[in-house]
Amino acid sequence: MVVTDLKDKIRRVFPKEQANVVEEVLSLFYENVKINDFNELKAIVKELAIAQKELAEAQKRTEKKVEELA
Repeated sequence: MVVTDLKDKIRRVFPKEQANVVEEVLSLFYENVKINDFNELKAIVKELAIAQKELAEAQKRTEKKVEELA
């Protein structure tokens, strides 16, 4: 649903002052959710980068051991 559709629906059932408050609260909620999701995504990407680095180091050690055994 598009934001303008939501605003239209809110304005149809609430008086102007109440509609403005409801729209403001929904906007704040929406922005907060987006910020929290973004922060969570950043943390996940950071964890994945660390895990990738550790896997690359382990792979190098494994390759070295394989060469030694060969």
